[in-house]
Amino acid sequence: FYWYMSKKSLFIIVHEQEVKDEASYLASSIKALREIKNIKSFMEEKWQQASEQNHSEPSHQKPQ
Repeated sequence: FYWYMSKKSLFIIVHEQEVKDEASYLASSIKALREIKNIKSFMEEKWQQASEQNHSEPSHQKPQ
């Protein structure tokens, strides 16, 4: 699997030679979708924290 991140979207590219049959393809797709969901949630949380830090006044929030 190869991961690409563009802004807030995550894309996954699966090489055809890695897919041996439809069943393994579906299993891989389901696993990949779960991983994408977890990574997307994690990244959105990080972006939210970064956004809050960037928009906070220095006098109101201490740097960590």
